[in-house]
Amino acid sequence: MNILDASLEKIREGLYNLTGERRSLMAELSKWLDRRSDLLTLPLPREDFIDKICEAMDSGAGNEYPASLKRKHNPETDKPMNSFAHPKYSTIDYWFGTDSKIDQSAILWCMRDQLKAGVRAAVETWDWPSECGPSRAERKKELASLDKRIATLQEKVEQIKALTESEGVSLRGVGMGNSSDQSLLKRSGKMFKRLSQ
Repeated sequence: MNILDASLEKIREGLYNLTGERRSLMAELSKWLDRRSDLLTLPLPREDFIDKICEAMDSGAGNEYPASLKRKHNPETDKPMNSFAHPKYSTIDYWFGTDSKIDQSAILWCMRDQLKAGVRAAVETWDWPSECGPSRAERKKELASLDKRIATLQEKVEQIKALTESEGVSLRGVGMGNSSDQSLLKRSGKMFKRLSQ
C-alpha cells in the first residue's frame, strides 16, 4: 500500500467515523424530540387536570366581586345607623347582580369552593385516557432538561457539518443527508432557533 492509498484509507475511516457519530447524534436527537412532543401532547393525569381547572378558577374568576361590593357598601361612607332591613337589600339582585342579572363574579367569589368541588366531581365521572404524561410540574422540569440536551445535540451536529464543509466534504455522499435526516434537522433547527432567542 502506498502513501496515497494509506491517506485515502485514513480519510475514508475519518468520514466513516464522522458518519457514524452524526448518525448516532441524529438518532438521539430524534428520540429526544419525540419525547418533547409527547410531553407537549400527552394528557395530564386526572388530578393534575382538575388542579389546572381549579387554579384557573382561583386565578381571577370572581376576583372583581369584593371591589364591586365595596362600591355599594364602603365602610368609610356607610351611615352606621342605617339598617339593611329595607326591602331593596333583601334581593339577590341587590347583593349579587344588577337589573335582574346575577353577577357571575359574585357567584364565583362566594361559592368558589363549592364550584371547584362540583368540577372535581364532574371530571371524576369521565373516562380517562389510559396513557397520560407526567404532571405539569414534572413536565416543566423535563422540558427544560430536554431543551438543553436537544440544543447540545443540535450544536454537535452543526459542528460536524461545519467541519466537513470547511474541508469541502459532504457526508451526503456517504450515506447521510437523506430526506428523513433533513426533516429531523429542520425540526430540531426550528426548536434550536426558538431556544436561542
